[in-house]
Amino acid sequence: FTVYGPGGRPDMAPFKFVDRVLRGAEIQQFGDGSSSRDYTYIDDIVDGVIRTLDRPSGYQIYNLGNGDPIELREFIGIVERCCDRPAIINQLPTQPGDVPRTCADISKARGLLGYNPQTSFEEGIRRTVQWYQEHYAQDMARGAPMHEIGPEDEVPIPKAEVSGAQEIPTEEHVRVLPDLPAGLPEEVSQLILSLHLASLSSRSASSPASSFATTNPNLTWSPGGQGASVGEARP
Repeated sequence: FTVYGPGGRPDMAPFKFVDRVLRGAEIQQFGDGSSSRDYTYIDDIVDGVIRTLDRPSGYQIYNLGNGDPIELREFIGIVERCCDRPAIINQLPTQPGDVPRTCADISKARGLLGYNPQTSFEEGIRRTVQWYQEHYAQDMARGAPMHEIGPEDEVPIPKAEVSGAQEIPTEEHVRVLPDLPAGLPEEVSQLILSLHLASLSSRSASSPASSFATTNPNLTWSPGGQGASVGEARP
């Protein structure tokens, strides 16, 4: 039920609220703040999944959640405390069809798996804020809009070349490609590179990585520095 934590989805309330409070942007609050949701920290979900793997008992269905809903107004207050700054709230009417409360019934998982969530919502948000500040500090400092926000992973690299085409000019900085273990088959390395570039292009359709991912599937990588860098494509 509503999983959150470091690396969480940017379209969900825990990430969105942390991001907007730290950047001094507006939070949209629908209703009077009395609606409640059952938020579950990622570590507790992982613990529950592992417990199901350790208990092969045929076909079973378990609810994995926190079992302790939190009201929206309290949620925002916790984010304010963990971020050490006030939220700018724009209160709007309740959205049509919005349910006032959700709560996971985790009694079966407790009884059969020994599942017992350990992370309070405030502790989970504190860890999320810490992760955000560590990985998004560079973007926050330059005032990047939310859709451009990404981890501190930018270093200068030269232009990239593709076979049978002109050089594609890059911006001053582009995303560093991931470190890859030595000895991987070339086709595996190329697949990883293509997937990585495709994921970057989804962040911003105008980025250089978008061109690489969509038109240059044969770009090669070469280890170096903080990650792997784009090199010449093979014929």
